Amino acid sequence: MSAPTPAEEAFHDFNQLRADLASLKDSVAALLKEQAKSASSTISDSISNSGDQINAKMADLNGAAKHAGDQAAAGLRSASHDLEATINHNPLTAVLIAAGVGLLFGMLGARN
Repeated sequence: MSAPTPAEEAFHDFNQLRADLASLKDSVAALLKEQAKSASSTISDSISNSGDQINAKMADLNGAAKHAGDQAAAGLRSASHDLEATINHNPLTAVLIAAGVGLLFGMLGARN
């Protein structure tokens, strides 16, 4: 068997280089696919965590709004009871105030 010629060696080297490049391309493609999968998983987890945090904050706000509404209702009930007690203790004053307010509204309505 004779020694390969320089052209044959170059052709063999070129084919080996082509195979190495194909292998490198496959390795880079697999690496990029794995990186994309990892990034997608990280983003998905972040979005899920953000959604959970938003739901928790909404629940907190809902509870705070309900508490504020309950306090306002209790304040109105208390004011209503106080007004009723004042009217019961001073009925003449309450009638005179109501008459004065009615007269005021009547005068304002007559002007227009």
